[in-house]
Amino acid sequence: MLNVADKSLTEEMIKEFHKILKTGTSDERKSWFNVGENEDKNNPLVTHLRMMEGSYYHDRLEFHKAEEYYKKILDDT
Repeated sequence: MLNVADKSLTEEMIKEFHKILKTGTSDERKSWFNVGENEDKNNPLVTHLRMMEGSYYHDRLEFHKAEEYYKKILDDT
C-alpha cells in the first residue's frame, strides 16, 4: 500500500487493498468474514471498504456511481 501512496486512488487499488487486508488473517476462514459476492454486510471491514469505494467515486465527482455504493450499504444492513 505504501508503494502507491503518492498515486491517485483507483477502483482497482481499493479492490487490491481489500484483498490484502483479508488474506492471511486468523479470521479469514470464519463465515462472518466473507468478502466479495458472499460478503457479510454486518462485518465492519466490509462496510468500511464499501464506503471507501463510494468515496472514491464521490471524489471523482461521479455521484451516480457513488450513490450506487452508498445505497448498496444501506440496502444490505
